[in-house]
Amino acid sequence: VRAGAARARGIAMLGGRITAEQAVDWGLIWQAVDDDELDAAVDAVTATLKRSSPTAMTRIRSTLAQAARNTLSEHLDLELHHQRDLIPLNLAEGAAAFVEKRDPDFSPTR
Repeated sequence: VRAGAARARGIAMLGGRITAEQAVDWGLIWQAVDDDELDAAVDAVTATLKRSSPTAMTRIRSTLAQAARNTLSEHLDLELHHQRDLIPLNLAEGAAAFVEKRDPDFSPTR
């Protein structure tokens, strides 16, 4: 469910309060956790991001930002461009890490 323009205007203009669960349901936030679980949730997300390819993360953010403006054909071309660049960059390290049962090291100095 999307928040929609009417909800977004109401929240922004009237300062109405919503619960964290509503924010998740409306797609305004990705996840809500209880206060006592916040540190563990942040640690888990941080650990996942640290194991990820910085180049791939940058491209994901860029691609998502462009999605609403692109036609389907333009977006498929963009995805193809990213895959053409990222596969040679990350495949060898990702596969080696998998075989060796370790976290991949996508740092530029590897």
